[in-house]
Amino acid sequence: MIADDDEDAREQLREFFVDAGFEVEVYADGAQLLQALRRRFDAVGSPPELVVTDVRMPGADGLKVISRLRDFDRLTRVVIITGDPSLEARAMAAILHAELMEKPLKPEQLRQMAYGR
Repeated sequence: MIADDDEDAREQLREFFVDAGFEVEVYADGAQLLQALRRRFDAVGSPPELVVTDVRMPGADGLKVISRLRDFDRLTRVVIITGDPSLEARAMAAILHAELMEKPLKPEQLRQMAYGR
């Protein structure tokens, strides 16, 4: 599951993961992602393999989304992406058990996201 309000970044991530053989859902903001996560847990009862979210988005920022996700799911692997990796964002990522990656994303970062290496 991918959420980014930047259409180009969202498309880059979607294309990479589809090409790598993943089933991908994309969302334009954090509120949409959070709703989709709740629907998934209600319907399927299992977490997605990976959630990738931008920090700054309309509706609900990525940190708020992940904080709410962690209320009902502590296991899903989460990668937070940001163009401005503030000390606060780094600290929150650590507290929320999420990885933090800086935009623009490089190919090796995408591979790390996909395969956890």
